[in-house]
Amino acid sequence: MIEYTPQNIRMWSLLGSCGAFGTAASALPEIDKNILILTADLCYYSGLTRFKETYPDKLINVGIAEQNLIGVAAGLAKEGFNPFVTTYASFASLRCADQVKVNMGYMKLPVKLIGLTSGLSVGILGPTHMCTEDIAVMRSIPNMTILSPADCTETVKCVFAALAALFVGGGILSAQVTTSSFNGLVVDEAGVPVVGVAILATHDPS
Repeated sequence: MIEYTPQNIRMWSLLGSCGAFGTAASALPEIDKNILILTADLCYYSGLTRFKETYPDKLINVGIAEQNLIGVAAGLAKEGFNPFVTTYASFASLRCADQVKVNMGYMKLPVKLIGLTSGLSVGILGPTHMCTEDIAVMRSIPNMTILSPADCTETVKCVFAALAALFVGGGILSAQVTTSSFNGLVVDEAGVPVVGVAILATHDPS
């Protein structure tokens, strides 16, 4: 099981949020034997190289076919598997909007959708891979739960929160999983509030 030690927190900050996600993902099969991770040709970029080497039979790469990615994950969820799905946030929320709405929102299938490079952090890949609309789009779909980690440590916590929580609906979008290496907001072992927000600090303007 992953421990929130200063050494691990430092390591996740160096890996960036995608690498931190991959580290957390590698611990999931030890908790749930039905875990599967699906990706749309983003194994390396999702930080899943270690996962692929350790659990080759639990990683499915559907290729550059994001809409099909959601359909495959939904079918696997229907058969009792526990799928985590990774692709760019721009594709997860916009290109796959219909598949997400039907399979995750309306059918309430327990698919955990990880939106990589949310916001403007992707930079070099250009505007087609940037995404500032993901949370707004997903909030408009019924039965969706959105987790938006503040930094690399909270990215790890969100993975386990998505695994453990019993949601009203079935769909989860773990948004804001960026390529940024910024880390330092979340430094304790407190869990992630699935409903509501975590208040990190307050300020009295008076």
